[in-house]
Amino acid sequence: MKDAQDSLASSCSRNAHDKNVLVRRAQSRIDQAILENENGKTRAVEDHSVPIPKEVTSKLGGNY
Repeated sequence: MKDAQDSLASSCSRNAHDKNVLVRRAQSRIDQAILENENGKTRAVEDHSVPIPKEVTSKLGGNY
């Protein structure tokens, strides 16, 4: 029973870590886009290889 509990805790911890990484990467992409926009640069092609998590886009109030 303890092995199952340890496995579940490890899985939950890994999922939380992975989610945090995705949110940080998305925030980094947003910050970079803002800086480029402020500097008069625009992106010709958006990089959608890593989708922005819904938790981030819902806070921004738009579709990304």
